[in-house]
Amino acid sequence: MPDRLPEGVAEVRNGMAMCPTHHDRGILLIHDNYATEVRRDRLVAAESPETQRVLLDFAGRQIHRPKHEALWPDPALLRRKLELVA
Repeated sequence: MPDRLPEGVAEVRNGMAMCPTHHDRGILLIHDNYATEVRRDRLVAAESPETQRVLLDFAGRQIHRPKHEALWPDPALLRRKLELVA
């Protein structure tokens, strides 16, 4: 969740740190089951082939979560981010 939004707190349960370019454009998303999605329709020609390959390598993978479940990304915040980029 972007920090500029009220629910976008800068803490571990808010997902993962990403650069604004890929975060704000909704290219790499995390679902509430912790699986990743790469929005191919949002990759642009300006992305280098290497950047596209690295991003696409994440598609469908589960993110690595901390050992303590209390530190896992909050599913409600993940769902909210998905709503924002829909």
